[in-house]
Amino acid sequence: MKLRPRQQIFVDRCLKALEQHRNTLGIAPTGAGKTIMLSYIIKELIERGKARKVLVIVHRNELLLQNKEKFEKVSNIPTSIFNANQKNVDGVVVFCTVQTLYRKLQKIDLRLLRDKSFKSESEYANCVKNNILFDVNFDFVIVDEAHHIVATSYLASLATLQEMSRFMLLGLTATSERSDDVSIMQVFSNIADTISVTEMIEAGYLVPSKTFVVDHENFYKLYELKRNKNNEYSERQVSKILDTPKINSLVVKKWQEKAENRKTVIFCSRCDHARNVVREFLKSDIKAFYVGGDLPNPERKRRLEEFQNGNVNVMVNVAILTEGFDYQPVSCIILLRLAAFKSTMIQMIGRGLRALDKSIYHDIEKKDCIVLDFGISTAMYGYINGEINQNIVLNDYGKFRSNTPQQEITEDKESERRDENELITYSFINIPDKMLCHFTYEGADIYAFSIFEHGGININFFVMSLDELTYYGVTKIDDEIKFTMSSTNKEKCIENMLSMINGTLKDEQKKKIIYTNKKVATPKQLQYIPKKYCIDYFRKNQFLASCFLSFYFMRGDLYRAVRDERIKHSGVQLMQFS
Repeated sequence: MKLRPRQQIFVDRCLKALEQHRNTLGIAPTGAGKTIMLSYIIKELIERGKARKVLVIVHRNELLLQNKEKFEKVSNIPTSIFNANQKNVDGVVVFCTVQTLYRKLQKIDLRLLRDKSFKSESEYANCVKNNILFDVNFDFVIVDEAHHIVATSYLASLATLQEMSRFMLLGLTATSERSDDVSIMQVFSNIADTISVTEMIEAGYLVPSKTFVVDHENFYKLYELKRNKNNEYSERQVSKILDTPKINSLVVKKWQEKAENRKTVIFCSRCDHARNVVREFLKSDIKAFYVGGDLPNPERKRRLEEFQNGNVNVMVNVAILTEGFDYQPVSCIILLRLAAFKSTMIQMIGRGLRALDKSIYHDIEKKDCIVLDFGISTAMYGYINGEINQNIVLNDYGKFRSNTPQQEITEDKESERRDENELITYSFINIPDKMLCHFTYEGADIYAFSIFEHGGININFFVMSLDELTYYGVTKIDDEIKFTMSSTNKEKCIENMLSMINGTLKDEQKKKIIYTNKKVATPKQLQYIPKKYCIDYFRKNQFLASCFLSFYFMRGDLYRAVRDERIKHSGVQLMQFS
């Protein structure tokens, strides 16, 4: 099993980063071949004499077995398994589940480990007998699906392992982003390499997705769901909203319209919901199977084999096929659950993105993957074909902004050419419970506030300067631009604007701002934000998206109005050329 050219680059960059920093993170989407690349990194370090004992940590048994199997295709280096069923650390490379590792490490007496103050050889032998990890020194640790690494079980395990020996650390994941805003970069000091979905599509190793967000009777109820203390959605509440006869019938109808006869994987949050969806397909004489954790392993395996052998087109699952399932002919994904993390959405849709190996599937055609999203994952995280932006910097206000403009995707080609070199930078600011957006555009410094009312009435307030010397207060209600003040004192101008906002808005409008500040951006808002801007920044806040779009669409008018006002007060004539 040989590496593709891009995989070799990824491996080389990870090896170089490990040599320089002793820790690194590698990011690659589903289908990039993370397990193969992981295997070559291990093999290379062992052959160079840089690693003698390796630990690979995963969070599910399916991943453990998959990693071990693929590693053994790359190398004949001895391996062993450390999980609930087997506790063997004799292999040079040990594949383990984090749950078993955490439980065993918690039982180690670190005082004895540090001091080595054993009363006798028998006491030491007894410690090793009671916990086979006691005297094992790993010098290279890999965390697969590393976006989980900030969980207590991982952090505590790594801390204990660090007490036992000094090791290099490599994390591999499809995305470094987490919806709870907890950065995994508290563990890693650098990112060795990032392979994007777009890069894989252009190279022909993945197919593009065609995503359809399906509107239905309960669609907007999903926006009202609260996350729990673990930042997850309640599976019961999601299922209650999505598991209705009308929606289940709509699932079959939309599948028949968009993806009939495609190999399809459907993701649900609860077993009852999944079974109801299967019944709806069966009613229409469409063969469908359910797989979930409540099925015995042999039955689950039988159903998956039947799905892969071509007898069944639709597989409805609950928390089984999100990771570690690789069947290339899958070309339709249906989301009947919410993804609490962007990485979860990437993993689910990734089940259908793998291009076909024509040496195996020579009689099947696959040009794309249809995604039918009955939830709000696409609205929150964007389309899977979009770049995962890793080039993020902190601005003066401690919030994230994009440091690299991305290509704008638009039907208006003329607008695309006109705007390709234009860049608006942005941040979000809280000023005594008042929310403002800060933009820079064509050298201008702008603070913005915007609210959209029903009936198409827009209320906008801006503080704007072209030279950071004189600031102008500007309002635009409907189509009329008015200047309220000018001052060399920026803070005074902002304070004046906030006072005007407070005096202008009615109580119900103020409540609306609070409401929209807690809601994710609507699909329509996200549709109009150019892709070159870091859409993830706006996705989680409807109010923020509203401010950006207001400024984006009126930026030219505002710039010209402030420029003309500045010239008028300077006594300089603005000459018109014909």
